[in-house]
Amino acid sequence: MTGANFHRWFEVIYNETDFARGIATTLAGAAGLTTYLWRGDGVVAAFVTIIAFPVAKILVSVIHSRWKQSQSPMKELFESLGSEEKAAVRGFVSHGGSVMTWGEVNRSMSISSVGIESLIARDLMHPSVMADGMTETFVLDTQLFGYAQKVLPDEPVDDFDDIPF
Repeated sequence: MTGANFHRWFEVIYNETDFARGIATTLAGAAGLTTYLWRGDGVVAAFVTIIAFPVAKILVSVIHSRWKQSQSPMKELFESLGSEEKAAVRGFVSHGGSVMTWGEVNRSMSISSVGIESLIARDLMHPSVMADGMTETFVLDTQLFGYAQKVLPDEPVDDFDDIPF
């Protein structure tokens, strides 16, 4: 391999933006190097590298695409929420849990009945009863709550500071 060809090959490998190809190149290189160190045979190591690359690329592509698909629906759902719905979700996140009692929701200045009813209509929230069998609660969808925790700024709402529990 001449210097110009090596330089071109080096640029292609390190300027790669395809996630799966980058990981597959690393895994195939590691497999080839491991084989060479173990067997001491450059030809066998080259064959292992050549065989490992497409296998690794396919596996990494499948795993990456499934991960992206699992993240995308919740992002789209969250972005489709109206302002009152987002305010209600933000209220739950700032309160610290996906469950709030009716009294806590009623005392909160950031959560409106419109947001609550809209989330219930979308089947993203439902009324429930706590373990004591008497206290009624609102339960926010746990996947929506988990996603909102990741994307909403960590700013507590001071709705409850002056209200005794």
